[in-house]
Amino acid sequence: MRPDFGVVESQLLELAKQVRLAGSPARLFQEFIDHGEYGLALEELGIGLYSHGRAPSENELSAFRRIAVAMSQDAEEYLRDARVRAQRVTANEVGSTSEGDRFDNS
Repeated sequence: MRPDFGVVESQLLELAKQVRLAGSPARLFQEFIDHGEYGLALEELGIGLYSHGRAPSENELSAFRRIAVAMSQDAEEYLRDARVRAQRVTANEVGSTSEGDRFDNS
């Protein structure tokens, strides 16, 4: 049975409100939605669930799992990947310093 992508899209948008994506992740998420790339939108939401050491609520996890099931996807695989990617993103943000932020002590 083919997923009802109208329902999937509305569920993704509702979960995005709860997760409160902002900045670049929010723009990327919206671009995926606009182009019907719901799997990529789900991935971006998954990363948002775990970004910056955030612990997702049971309601958020439940909503995420419902969306994945509606898309005939493995929710636990998406969540595992999201945790790993969120850790990498957070580590890169903490460890990076732009040229403009460096001080010249000479």
